[in-house]
Amino acid sequence: MTSVLLPGALLALASLAPAQDAATQAVLAYKAFPKWTFVTPVETWTVVGTEIPLPHSNGTGFAAVKDVMTLEVDTDGDGNLDKEVKGTSGFLELRGKRKDGKPFSYAARFKSEGAAFSFASSCAMVGQLKGVPVRVIDLNNNGIYNEIGKDAVVVGAGNAASYLSKVIHLNNELHEFEVSEDGTTATIKPYTGATGTLDLRSGFKSNGSLDCAVVSNADNTLSFNLAQAPKGLVVPIGTYRITGGLASKGGETVRIATGKMAPIAVASGATAAPAWGGPLEAEFDFTHSGEEVTVQPNLKYFGRSGEEYHTFKPDAKSPKFVIEDANRPGGKPVGSGRFGGC
Repeated sequence: MTSVLLPGALLALASLAPAQDAATQAVLAYKAFPKWTFVTPVETWTVVGTEIPLPHSNGTGFAAVKDVMTLEVDTDGDGNLDKEVKGTSGFLELRGKRKDGKPFSYAARFKSEGAAFSFASSCAMVGQLKGVPVRVIDLNNNGIYNEIGKDAVVVGAGNAASYLSKVIHLNNELHEFEVSEDGTTATIKPYTGATGTLDLRSGFKSNGSLDCAVVSNADNTLSFNLAQAPKGLVVPIGTYRITGGLASKGGETVRIATGKMAPIAVASGATAAPAWGGPLEAEFDFTHSGEEVTVQPNLKYFGRSGEEYHTFKPDAKSPKFVIEDANRPGGKPVGSGRFGGC
């Protein structure tokens, strides 16, 4: 007997097939932030030479000339100097056209250190994906917004960023994530790979607060900020390391880096929760000549898992170095001192 499948039946069977989740795209818009409050994994400043190296249709950058404590800048790319940064810091908006003719704006912060000025991005491309705020930051100051592992992204409320990642957390779900080179569009689709949980909060010991704790995988294609995840965060399986962070207490802050920390393995369906943070240990060089001990000012501070703490602000008082006689452990110290000027 021969059976015939009618077109209507084909349509009915097609409706029973599992639907493929479609990608979601959002338009992102430029926004300047004269008061920069974002906490990024690292702070990147680029030296200003004869130009601010942001390519546009008229050249490789915006012309700049330094005169004592003033930096004159061509902010519209026409070759004429039209705005100034005076003193030790400032803010300017640059405007030009990309090679494809599309206009763009770029806000930059400036600082002066000795004979040189440096600049850093002071803008972001902002929008919403499924009702969640998304802000993409050109972290390495080259006018390109889609460099995975080099640029930065903030998903949701708050101001702490991770590195730009191929996968992000959105509405408690993982999504593959793409951004256009000019930062004007962002696209997501559900992530379907194996996952585990990474918890950096439960094992962190400190007298201060953890404002930013960024991890990245081995090839820097995945990055997440776990500072606001008290029960951990679901992430794709793999090995991760801390690649940036910030801890604070009152007006004091300290940056966190990988240091000597071993990679953290996250297995499918499992939870990884390393013990890290205080107490800190200091490493430094010293020389010994007769009764005189000279300690070199090259201190490095490491936490329980080997992560490094650096860039203490404001400059902390130097630790006190106590010298004891090895032949009389626990006895009266034979000398002590601190670094001057701290």
